[in-house]
Amino acid sequence: MSTAQTETKPRRLSLPPEMAQMAYRLLAAAVICAALSVLSDVFFTASNLLNILRQTALLFLLASGLTLVILTAGLDLSVGANVALSACLAATVIKGTGSARSASSSVSVAGLPSASSTASW
Repeated sequence: MSTAQTETKPRRLSLPPEMAQMAYRLLAAAVICAALSVLSDVFFTASNLLNILRQTALLFLLASGLTLVILTAGLDLSVGANVALSACLAATVIKGTGSARSASSSVSVAGLPSASSTASW
């Protein structure tokens, strides 16, 4: 009688491809942060981190709003064009008048027709 021996292969820990890609991206971000902190004395300071958060706040708000629009199947992605038009209009008014107060009022008034035209009631 012969007995067949079954070989057991050691199980390898494997991640789904999406998780592996996310892990690689996080690792790359960590390596970049480590390199920048070594190369610069002011990279991990509180003022620099607050500056980065201030600069990305508008982008975060726009991206979260567009995500909600896409999730609810609204699919109106003209927000980027409206933001660009408002920024150009505000820059033109500030350059012409020198006042940010008049720029904010003109941008808000100019944004009303575009907001009402995109609303599909």
